[in-house]
Amino acid sequence: MDRGLYCGNGGRTAQAMSSEARCGDRDQGVAGGCGSTVQSTAGAYAIAATGGGNNNDGGRGAGGASIAMSGGIEGAGIDWAREQGTGQPQAAGTAVPGSSRPRWVFHRLRAGPRRTTWRRWFGVAATVLSVAAGTCWAAAWAGGSDQSAALSEWSPCAAANGAAGMQCAILNVPLDWNLAESAMAQVAVARLPATGAHKLGVIVTNPGGPGISGIDDMAYSGNFWDRLRQDFDIVTFDPRGVGASRPAIALAGDELVAAVRNQPSIPRTEAQRRSRLEGTTRLVDAAQRGGVLGLVGTQEVARDLEALRVAMNVESIDYFGFSYGTYLGVVYADMFPGRTHRIVLDSAMNPANDYATLRHDQAVAFDRAIRAQFDAPEIQRIQALIERLDESPIVGEDGRVLSGLRLLNYVESAAYEPETSVPVLREVLAEASRGNWAPVIDAVHGPALLVNPADLPYLSVACHDLSTPTQVGDVAALARAWTREAPLTGASRAWSVLPCTVWPTRAAAPPHRMTAAGSGPTLVIGVAGDPATPPHWGRELAATLVHGQYLQWAGAGHVAYGRAGEPLGTIVNDFFVSGRLPPAGLELPAD
Repeated sequence: MDRGLYCGNGGRTAQAMSSEARCGDRDQGVAGGCGSTVQSTAGAYAIAATGGGNNNDGGRGAGGASIAMSGGIEGAGIDWAREQGTGQPQAAGTAVPGSSRPRWVFHRLRAGPRRTTWRRWFGVAATVLSVAAGTCWAAAWAGGSDQSAALSEWSPCAAANGAAGMQCAILNVPLDWNLAESAMAQVAVARLPATGAHKLGVIVTNPGGPGISGIDDMAYSGNFWDRLRQDFDIVTFDPRGVGASRPAIALAGDELVAAVRNQPSIPRTEAQRRSRLEGTTRLVDAAQRGGVLGLVGTQEVARDLEALRVAMNVESIDYFGFSYGTYLGVVYADMFPGRTHRIVLDSAMNPANDYATLRHDQAVAFDRAIRAQFDAPEIQRIQALIERLDESPIVGEDGRVLSGLRLLNYVESAAYEPETSVPVLREVLAEASRGNWAPVIDAVHGPALLVNPADLPYLSVACHDLSTPTQVGDVAALARAWTREAPLTGASRAWSVLPCTVWPTRAAAPPHRMTAAGSGPTLVIGVAGDPATPPHWGRELAATLVHGQYLQWAGAGHVAYGRAGEPLGTIVNDFFVSGRLPPAGLELPAD
């Protein structure tokens, strides 16, 4: 197929680039072709504007059906079509739904970490790895591909929707970095060139996820990058398997998504537990159909990032990661010492946590964040409504279901950006109290629902990377224990671990402490009331990193940069430009 290269269009008609399209300037001598297809040893791949799959637990970026509380994009192209259940790509020129720029996950592990979310190796390293990291990564990557990566020429992205001057390219990389001779994969890349006269370097950014399109996020970023772009090229990409990158991670069809999301928030009966396990088995089966399971983990993405650095012909990169993007940044810095200059990690994950630990900590943090917005009687009414829907879901006139799980996920979603989302949530709950179910059904089936337990791009990375010793038979006991700590969210979060207990692939290097001893200085930013990446993760990470320093914003919600105001913006900008760090232990006020 040959549909051309274009970026997400946010509701405008997408125009494929023709072979006569003018190419952008050659980037530091990097050779490459221009036109509607990019040729690799695996042949011509069609790259269309795509969403990034559903945004599980939020995400700064949005793609596919992943959209932020107060508006976002639905995406376009192949992944969007699959999310709609057609299973067919949208041809170039097809108009697709969309609106304003997305917000952010684990989720920017997308909220699992959003901005959401729980918003990336080639084989060159300049310095010797630290003993601990070297042993781990060396064991993980014994041998490897001898095929080189290649970056096509930069050329204007079509339908960039407000990201003036945005340019796109394709990076060809081995699909399996461990094979001497591998089929090739294509990683879609985009950049906003520096606007100032004296460019200082390149900042590579990842918005979170996993499973979020970095290109879609950049395309709808508005003026988000204007300040840093004065001095740096801002570069992002769709991680392998996501968005416009090919081959793609398989997506769950509408029927399977509905079967998973229409369940009770907690399986209370034996029949419900069997149904939950059956749904999990179907998710795993669907994920395996894509043929790339086990090849889309963060370690593989980090090798792609190193290949991108080499292809851009830069000695080292600056890096700005959000939520899951912080995990990618630490993995990259740990694997490739000497290749990072300065690093900012906003709403950080702790790479030593397995998936069960991650979900436990989130359960406690989400419960606390929701209770901070509602008084005790309101919490009781919310719990009673969820339990009522667990027993008797509401079915709308159009067949859409209001289940206890959907309502709980909607309540959790409001905690990502409470200043704008909680007032809307209150209106929805008021409609429910009056028995007016139509607007409630609209809400829980709409773009504000950031938590998606059927998100295969998310699970394909999270379950692979964060392998957990938890077994299927342990989950019910976890649910009981976590409920004592987090009465509203504990049991549901415990049951969300179930897919990872049976996931068929595991990363070569399991969750472990990373020191990134050969990295540049690293500023770790936490949010005091973050439900998706609790601030103690950031403190733990900063203490573990050899060159880490922690800063906290006293606000609520997920991700600080862009929400915490001018003081934080100045700190981050000054750090990237001059390397100047704020005072150790600094806490910025919420107002």
